[in-house]
Amino acid sequence: MTAPPLRLQWSRREPPLPPAAVAGCGGCAGRLRAAVRDRIAGGAELRAAADTDCVVALGDPRDLPWVDGVTYLGWDSGLLVPTMLAPWPPAPLIRESLGIELELVVLLRDRVLVSPIPVRPADPAALADGPEPSD
Repeated sequence: MTAPPLRLQWSRREPPLPPAAVAGCGGCAGRLRAAVRDRIAGGAELRAAADTDCVVALGDPRDLPWVDGVTYLGWDSGLLVPTMLAPWPPAPLIRESLGIELELVVLLRDRVLVSPIPVRPADPAALADGPEPSD
């Protein structure tokens, strides 16, 4: 799910983007997996993409779980970016330069994640510890 390194600069975004997803990598990925499973068990309809180090859950802002250390993401020109940050170069330029169509592209401060776009609700069993909840 991780793409080649991309050097980005970030500036504060005002107003923040509406949240559409949440990402957790490293130590908080397991906590996010568990929180997504809990939200699904409570009736939330979330979609997810994951690998062994990162989890991205997409859904209605009211359904997104809160987990310490995660990054909330919003849509900017077809890319998911931190809700409170704007990338430089701008998102439309990044999207065009990546040349990626029909993929989920997530820009985080320290990495770029690329995955097939999850189209079905996440399977809680796949989120238990497997890296493949994106379908």
